[in-house]
Amino acid sequence: MADVLFLDRENHATSSSSAQLLQDACVLVVDDMPDELRLIARILTDAGARVLVSVHGIEAMRLIQQMHPDIVLLDVCMPPPTGIQVCSALYHNAELKHIPVLFLSGNDEIPTKLDAFDSGARDFIVKPFNAVELVARVALHIKLARMMHDGKVGNNMPVWFKKCIQYLQTSVHLPLEISTVAREFGTTVYGLQQAFRLYLNTTPAVFLREARLNESARHIRDTPEPIAEIGKRFGYDNPANFSTAFKEHFGVSPIHYRKNAPSAHSSG
Repeated sequence: MADVLFLDRENHATSSSSAQLLQDACVLVVDDMPDELRLIARILTDAGARVLVSVHGIEAMRLIQQMHPDIVLLDVCMPPPTGIQVCSALYHNAELKHIPVLFLSGNDEIPTKLDAFDSGARDFIVKPFNAVELVARVALHIKLARMMHDGKVGNNMPVWFKKCIQYLQTSVHLPLEISTVAREFGTTVYGLQQAFRLYLNTTPAVFLREARLNESARHIRDTPEPIAEIGKRFGYDNPANFSTAFKEHFGVSPIHYRKNAPSAHSSG
């Protein structure tokens, strides 16, 4: 089987409603199992999509950069780069992070699902899956991505989600677990992940990490507290890890940030 195929729509016996769900959508499917790849591609083609397929992650990244598909369906377990690695690379690419990623996997363990969402995935479907559900979810995520791109989503955050954001911003010093936060606001980890994707185009883990780094910067700027202690206050027991995360976020090390930032404790 070739690494890349492009499947055009054909006249197959499908209901009129399902045939329209993915009309004119371009979907990239990545799976190292050829038989499963053919099955998924055929389901999506029957629903009206144009389908790109690849059997490995390197080729998938090239296709994403060249074709900018409407959505990417990834298998988790593939030879390196794995589906998680491909998703993470896509999410951290400013030009491509808007493309939704949906994982398809026979691994339904919670740690795997959490790794998938932390890498930037919008959804996770366990194999074997229902074809109708697969098409419906793909269509939904394409619709939401287009709405976000058109600026139609973002101003309608529910009250509970606004309170959740406020809670995270004021609790950055606490050792929070995402599952605990989800229960606090009457939802599931999956529901919280989806809300962050829909309204902020990020994940709870990334949002919390950035909030902690922003608050740590304020402490570095405004207090004489040792930088290592500030790192511990915000969840970094290892000073080197804190310095690395801080530099990735702000572009400078904590030491250089303190030297160059005007501060309340040094101005008196």
